[in-house]
Amino acid sequence: MGEKRKCAELEELFNRKLDGDELELGEENELAAHLAQCPSCAQHQADMVTMLGAATELGDLKYERDISLSPLVLQSRRPSAMWGLGLGWVAAALLLGLYLGRGTETLDKDVPAAVTVRLVVPAGEANSVEVVGDFTGWQKRLPLQRANNGFWVGEIKVQPGRYEYMIVVDGENMRADPAAPQMVDDGFGGQNSVLDVGSI
Repeated sequence: MGEKRKCAELEELFNRKLDGDELELGEENELAAHLAQCPSCAQHQADMVTMLGAATELGDLKYERDISLSPLVLQSRRPSAMWGLGLGWVAAALLLGLYLGRGTETLDKDVPAAVTVRLVVPAGEANSVEVVGDFTGWQKRLPLQRANNGFWVGEIKVQPGRYEYMIVVDGENMRADPAAPQMVDDGFGGQNSVLDVGSI
């Protein structure tokens, strides 16, 4: 019972932080310590940051650093014939941009900063597009938001590392990203896309 009360109290701090308020060092440390020990609150924070990032993406964002990998990826891979038979609209273009994104400031300088990865998926005919992978524990799907020209966009915040992922179209059609620079066997006869995130 006490833990739920603690979660509710710290939700106010997290909401203030999301609104752009500067937290005092003690509040910041208390929030960071709680998120490190409470998986439910940590997942809630990650979901809120992702949704806020996706909503912001629909506006006019200015990125401090933009690494465009799309031309390189699209030139190096051709979709299989299966994609030409009506599934081409599912083709995903992930990793169009990375920009510096920092999560909660920590006092430990050895912990790498979280990196915000911008996802851009062309799926104009889809009613919904989600992404699922190692960064969600393969349980929770992160929704992308419809943008202009048939694209779906979203952002995820992850620590530097290697992640496997898939795109889910219309809630049931799970596909690997054919434009991903690397694929790996998923252990079930299919393939997962690979996202390598370096520290910035």
